[in-house]
Amino acid sequence: MDSAHTAMPVDTPAERQLKEQAALRRAVRTDRVFWAAVAAGLLWLGLYAAATALSQGDEEQTRFVGSVLYLVPVAAATVAGGFAARATRGRARTMWRILFASTACWLAGDLCWAVYAYAYPDGGPDPSLADVAYLASNVLTVPAIVIGFGGAHALRHVRGLLDAALIAVGLGAVGWPLLIAPLLSGGADLAAVVSSAYPVLDVAILAIMAAVGLAGHRMVPYPVLLIAAAYLTATVADGGYTYVAVVREYSDGSWLNLGFQAEAVLLVLAALVAVRHRGEAQVARIDRDVTFPAVLVAALAVAALVAVEQARHQRLGNGTLVIAAVLFAGLLVRQVLTTRDRTRLARDLQAALREQERLAVTDPLTGLYNRRFFQEMLKLESERSAQSGRPMAVVILDIDHFKRVNDRYGHPAGDAVLVHVADRLRQTVRGSDIVARFGGEEFVCLLTGADEAAALELAERLRGALCRVPVDIGPGRAVSVTASVGLAATPAEAGRTTVDPDHLVAEADRALYEAKSNGRDRVVSAHRAEVPA
Repeated sequence: MDSAHTAMPVDTPAERQLKEQAALRRAVRTDRVFWAAVAAGLLWLGLYAAATALSQGDEEQTRFVGSVLYLVPVAAATVAGGFAARATRGRARTMWRILFASTACWLAGDLCWAVYAYAYPDGGPDPSLADVAYLASNVLTVPAIVIGFGGAHALRHVRGLLDAALIAVGLGAVGWPLLIAPLLSGGADLAAVVSSAYPVLDVAILAIMAAVGLAGHRMVPYPVLLIAAAYLTATVADGGYTYVAVVREYSDGSWLNLGFQAEAVLLVLAALVAVRHRGEAQVARIDRDVTFPAVLVAALAVAALVAVEQARHQRLGNGTLVIAAVLFAGLLVRQVLTTRDRTRLARDLQAALREQERLAVTDPLTGLYNRRFFQEMLKLESERSAQSGRPMAVVILDIDHFKRVNDRYGHPAGDAVLVHVADRLRQTVRGSDIVARFGGEEFVCLLTGADEAAALELAERLRGALCRVPVDIGPGRAVSVTASVGLAATPAEAGRTTVDPDHLVAEADRALYEAKSNGRDRVVSAHRAEVPA
C-alpha cells in the first residue's frame, strides 16, 4: 500500500521560480563569453592608461589619445546598446532604447570634441555642440535608470526618496562652494551656465540612483547593476572634470578620461549580458536596505562644509549650520523608517514561516494534515503509548467507488467529494484525534487513548456521518457517498513495552481491504468480526 500512495515531492510555483532564477544567475556567472569580454575590457583600460602615460608631454600624441583613441569604447557601447535594444523585450527594451539614444549623444559629443581638438588647437567655441550632446546624454540617463530599477513605482519607496534628498543636499551643499560658485563668479553668462549644468545633472543622477537603488530590491537584472556602476563611475569622473575646469584648464591627456573609458566598458558588458541572456529574469538579489551611502555622504558633506568655512572665514556660517541640521534630521527620520520597516519585515517573516510550516504538514485540497505529518505523529504517539501503556488506534477510511465520481462528473466533482468527506471527518472525531489525508481517496485517523471498542464506535460514527447527507457537486446535482473503514488498535497486553506503528497501519489496511472485499460501506477491525452497515 505504501508504494501506491508515495508521491514525488512537487515544487510550489514560488519554489520553481526560485530554482529558475538560481539557474539563470548561474548561467550569467558561468558565461565564458562574458568573462572574456571582462578580460578584454580590463586589457583595454590598461592599454589606454599606458597610452595616456606615454603621451604626456607630446601635444600631438595627447590629442590623438584623448580625442581619437578615446572614441573606441564609446562607439562600442553605442553599437552594443543598439543590439541590446533589439534583443530585449518589454521594460528592458524601453530602457535600452533610451540608453542607446544616450550613448549616441555621448558619441556625437565626443566626435564634435575630436573635430574641435584638431580644427581649433588653441580651444574651440564655448559652449559648443559637444556640450549640447553631452547634456542631452546626461538627461536621458535619468529615465533609463528609473525604468531599469522597476519603473516609476520604484520612486515610491520613502526611504529611497529620503536617501536621494540626503545625497542631493549633501552633494549640492559641497558642490556649490567648490564647483558651481567659482564657475559663476565671473557672471552668469551662457558658458558659465552650461558648465554649471554638468555638476547639477551629476547630483540629479546620483540622487535618482539613490532613490531607486538603495531602498532594497528582491531582484535586479544584472545589466541594470552594470549600468548603475557605469554611471556611478561617470559621475565621479565628471565631478573631477568640473573641478579641474575650475582650478586649471582641462587637457586631452587628463587621467580623468580613464573614468569615462571605464563607463563605456561597463555599458558594453551590460549590453552583452542583455543580448546573451535575454529578458529581465537574469537577476541579482538585493535584499538589504543600504543605509551606508546616505550616511557617508551626509557625514562627509558636513565635514567638508565645516572645513571650507573654517578655511575661508574662520567660523561657521548660518547656512552651514542649517544644512548640517537638515542632514542630521534626515538621518534620524531615515533611521526611524528603517527600524519600522525592519520590524514589519520581521513580523512578515514570522508569519511566512508559520504559513510555510502549516503548508508543509497540510493537504492543500482538504486542509487536513498530510501523510508525512500523520506518520511523524504516529511514531511519536506509539512511543508515548509504549511508555504509558495507554491504548491507541488507527482508522483508515476509503471512499467507495470514488473513481466512478471522477469518470462520470469530472475531477472538480471528485474534489468536492473529498472536501466534503474531510469536513465530515473533522466534525466527527474527538478534539485529541488526528485526521489526515493518506493519499487519493483514503483518509486516516490516529485515535489516542482509544481501545478497540472505542475505536469501533468512532469508526462507525465516521461511516454513518458520510452516508447520511449527499454531496452537492453542482447546480441540481448530488451524489451519495459511502466508505469502507478498517481499524487496528494496540492489544490490551499487560507489560507491553513497544508499539510497532508500521504494523499497526498494516493491520488497519488489511482490515480495510477486508471491508471492501465484503461489500464495502462497513467497518472491519483487525482483531474481531466486521461491523455491518
